[in-house]
Amino acid sequence: MPLPGQNLHQPFLDVSTKLEESDRYLGWEEAQKIAHLSDHELEEIRKMTLLINELIGQEATKIGLKYEDGKIEFAFDEDRNLIVVDVLGTLDECRFTFKGMPISKEIARLYYRKTHWFKELIDAKKKDELNWKDKVDLSPPPLPSRLKELISMAYCAFTNEITERVWFLKIPATKEILEEIILYV
Repeated sequence: MPLPGQNLHQPFLDVSTKLEESDRYLGWEEAQKIAHLSDHELEEIRKMTLLINELIGQEATKIGLKYEDGKIEFAFDEDRNLIVVDVLGTLDECRFTFKGMPISKEIARLYYRKTHWFKELIDAKKKDELNWKDKVDLSPPPLPSRLKELISMAYCAFTNEITERVWFLKIPATKEILEEIILYV
């Protein structure tokens, strides 16, 4: 079992359900059985996952980010050809870090974890794990306007840089934006 923060030399692939109330992780054998996959299809999923994983890691490195992990969803088309569904390689589907700081919607989470609202939320969950939402009256405070702007800019800069195409004009480099975000989290 790897230690927290330890870099893996080879990717670790796992499988989970997506159509249950919460994701349930299962072994490859059970996944193969419930999805009615042949041995060949299962191997194709593993190969495609490793290839996509490598590609995302290479592209992230080019723009100064570390690719920590991600999720890839597969399905079959009407002719039972394996296809990738959902998006991949985005800030919300994958975990990227910059100087150890998570990038994506996690930036807002890091900010909120330092607020009184988060402390109240944690206290409510400790008191009543099932009905904690009924016990939290306080709404989360709004993000500071500059942080909100920086998060939006980070998504734009990431898109520009990862695609090597300018989709969003007048956006600073991802690294520059993230250096300022670090001050908030």
